[in-house]
Amino acid sequence: MNRQSPTVWIVLTALLHFGFMLGELLPVDGPKIMDTVLRRRNLTLETSAVRPLVQTIVRNAAVYNGMVAAALLAAAYAGQGAAPVTTTLLVGVMAAGIVGMSLSPLTIVQTVCGALTLWFLHRA
Repeated sequence: MNRQSPTVWIVLTALLHFGFMLGELLPVDGPKIMDTVLRRRNLTLETSAVRPLVQTIVRNAAVYNGMVAAALLAAAYAGQGAAPVTTTLLVGVMAAGIVGMSLSPLTIVQTVCGALTLWFLHRA
């Protein structure tokens, strides 16, 4: 692999998190990710008080995913000198992916992407 591999993987991981952010923010009447998880589990938010609370929690997660994505892009731009920060972010990405598997097995993608990125980063 060439020296660009870690940067490419860091950017791909950042884009994945921007995608999560959008899914947790949009559409305005109910985050797509929230509605998808509820539908797959045959759950509904029947009380009018509960749905806005859950939407707020999901949108809060969107803010964090956006921050992770932005920090990963900044680390990619900074290069190898930011490897300790990038490593910390990627370990967090993998941990969040593992925890997220309790809601959706698809979050394994997040864990695998974080692990591959970490591997390429420390192999460079």
